Amino acid sequence: MASQNAATNGDGVTAYRTESASLMNDNKRRNDKQTEDQRPPFTVGSYALGIVMILCVAVIWTYASVLIQYIYEAEEYEKPYFMTYFNTNTFAVNNIGFLLLSSWRRLPWKNGERTSSLVIYDDALKRTFVSGASAPDNEPADGADVSRGGPQSEAERIRPYSKFRVFKCAAFFCPIWFLANSLFNASLAATSVSSVTVLSNTSAIWTFLLSLIFFNQKATWPCLLAMTMTIIGACLVGFSDAENTENETVGGDIYALLAAIFYAVYTSIIRWHASDDDRYSILMLFGFVGALNTILFWPLLLIFHFTDFETFQTPGGIQFALLLVNALVGTNLSEVLWARAVLLTSPTAATLGLTLTTPLAMTSDLLIKQKSFNAMYIIGAVLLTLGFICFNLEQQLMKLLKGSRSS
Repeated sequence: MASQNAATNGDGVTAYRTESASLMNDNKRRNDKQTEDQRPPFTVGSYALGIVMILCVAVIWTYASVLIQYIYEAEEYEKPYFMTYFNTNTFAVNNIGFLLLSSWRRLPWKNGERTSSLVIYDDALKRTFVSGASAPDNEPADGADVSRGGPQSEAERIRPYSKFRVFKCAAFFCPIWFLANSLFNASLAATSVSSVTVLSNTSAIWTFLLSLIFFNQKATWPCLLAMTMTIIGACLVGFSDAENTENETVGGDIYALLAAIFYAVYTSIIRWHASDDDRYSILMLFGFVGALNTILFWPLLLIFHFTDFETFQTPGGIQFALLLVNALVGTNLSEVLWARAVLLTSPTAATLGLTLTTPLAMTSDLLIKQKSFNAMYIIGAVLLTLGFICFNLEQQLMKLLKGSRSS
């Protein structure tokens, strides 16, 4: 089942970025036989363009963190909660899709209503749906889809999620998403970009553990090896930072680890409630997230201000411009490039591109902050990177092992 197998590739520096790749990986395996003849022919040029996009995204993600630290320090605007609120609100711009895209408007509020056009971009699947697919009156409720089990027809299996289903998923995970990003931004105020980047990769292990508990994930040897390397690597990075004379550094590492845990929780929620990415628009999903966060989390700005936890300060011109660049480029543009890169290359290639953020982050700290890295830190970063790769190559490693045994 999709929901049971979705957590096979537990990944993620940030959840949204890796979630799209892992969900596409799951659905690619499921639909390969049905759509093979209709897929566009592979070209070296398109694959090379995808690789260039992956490199651009890795640079954007890394230096978005550098920009956040610049805003905190050089611009003296250390407001992690407000920055999270500001960045997340920009997702609400996605709701313009309801004005521009008739397919969004025609989607029913619930699937018991009149069948709507697909939000599916695979022509083969679209033809399959259209040929047999008007929704029967006795169709299952939104929650009873293929991810929960039970035999279903092809047309039923690819019916798009209703607006209510997408909205419900957004409502479930938006608080977790907001908390994870708040902790991530808070960690950048207390520790280095390198530490935040490498420790964020531990979200893979937390996703794997949640998969063992809730999704009946099998503990294969690549996952266990990756988990071991991740634990050892995180400990080495933490111990290395503990030797730092600044006590805040350890606190920043803890924030980064907590952010990774909540990213894993978010990943599990979206995989449970909306595991089939060919049945809904991820832009619509995050448009709902942006709208919900705008409405739900502004009271905390007042509470934090009057309790002096984080006093509100209207950003100046330069500060606002940098915040806007970080939100539009570091968040929105990077997600568009990331999604396109996944389609032009492969989910595995795009996900492995995340490993580039570790050397990029260490290089930026070395050049900008003149930060030095001892052997313990470097070994820990390498182990975390290898663990991340091992998680994402689990299926390939298992096939390699089976092939060597059969030969």
